[in-house]
Amino acid sequence: MSDEMPEWERHRLTLTLLEGRRAATDGFMWQGGPVLALAVQAFLLRILADPSARLGVAIVVGVGGALATSAATLALFILHDRERAFSERIREHTDALRMEDLARRASGRDPDHPLELKGRIVWATVLGPFVAIDAVVLSATQNCVLAAIPVLVAPFIAYGFAGAWCDLSAKRQGQSSS
Repeated sequence: MSDEMPEWERHRLTLTLLEGRRAATDGFMWQGGPVLALAVQAFLLRILADPSARLGVAIVVGVGGALATSAATLALFILHDRERAFSERIREHTDALRMEDLARRASGRDPDHPLELKGRIVWATVLGPFVAIDAVVLSATQNCVLAAIPVLVAPFIAYGFAGAWCDLSAKRQGQSSS
């Protein structure tokens, strides 16, 4: 008697593991990141709206709010990419087991129907304006339009660093595999 697991059993166990990971990623994507970013914004906007806050503190708080919002938005797209990768691997195993595709079926609604919008796009649309809101509130309470510049620039710098980090990681990965 062989201790080796039958191929169908390996596919079944792998499918269970992958679906669990995909579900966890999906859950965090919708429940964790965006909701936490909204809570952070609510807290930080109270500080920004306080006219007694010192200019330096207000700028740091505004930049922090912009970065938190940017990080949550970027995380949505990263997690969506991971969820898609899990879904592709799940499809491979369901095909091997001759199972029905587990992907969401088309609803039959018009693709432009509000319920057919991509969730990550909706959240990005909700979160994105908070960077501008932070800048406007900071400028208004501090009576200093120039104070908003770091808030508006911070997300672009952060995305630039994230992109450079990804490029560097890809180069390192390419070097280690050769």
